[in-house]
Amino acid sequence: MLTTAKKSTLGGARRQRKFAKERAVKRVPFVASAEIVEAGTGTKLVARTSEIGLGGCYIDALTPFGIGTSVAVKILRDQEAFQAKAKVVYSDATFGMGLKFDALEPKQRTILETWVADIVLADRVS
Repeated sequence: MLTTAKKSTLGGARRQRKFAKERAVKRVPFVASAEIVEAGTGTKLVARTSEIGLGGCYIDALTPFGIGTSVAVKILRDQEAFQAKAKVVYSDATFGMGLKFDALEPKQRTILETWVADIVLADRVS
């Protein structure tokens, strides 16, 4: 049984590497609370991020939305919230979904840039 779990995890890692190669912007490890609302139905998903970048993020979720779904995403970190419209660009029913942010408002882009810069700088210091 443990072997099966490892295979699933490894498969997920392979999938993430495949999509990472297709990304225009690198993502960094980033764990934070997230709320994702499907634009068409208003269905709300409470989850968490595991990676983030200037172009998008990965949402860990057991019931992710399907590829192509338009969503509104809100990510909460410390006392700040980042909000954007996004689209699901890949989805794995057992792990979660990758979101690509649409055009960001200047204030939201600044929040996102600050978070990513903080992580990159912290990694360099370590």
